[in-house]
Amino acid sequence: MSVEIGTQLQSKETPIDAEYLAGLVQQNASVESSSSSNQWAQSIAETLSKKDSRYKFLVLVTEAQIPGDLDADLSLKSSVAAVWDSEKDGSLTVQIPGEPVRVLTVFWVYAN
Repeated sequence: MSVEIGTQLQSKETPIDAEYLAGLVQQNASVESSSSSNQWAQSIAETLSKKDSRYKFLVLVTEAQIPGDLDADLSLKSSVAAVWDSEKDGSLTVQIPGEPVRVLTVFWVYAN
């Protein structure tokens, strides 16, 4: 399974990096392929919550399915805004190619 690193709004004090998230996605590949996006997001969130209890994590999975008889390129645009501490809070996005295409975004907020 390949993982493409996307947008990184990492803070100076970050609980995860792109390599860690890519590895986590690969570790959860069996959950991802056999469950709904909700179950997969929950599995990722539970793993992240055990990594660093000082942070609260929000996991967003966007799934794009293209009907087999439709020959088209897919273009997704998503915007998010947050007012947070750029020293400790941040986000990271990865794209998981395949069918369906999934985009995983993890947000973290320092809560200690």
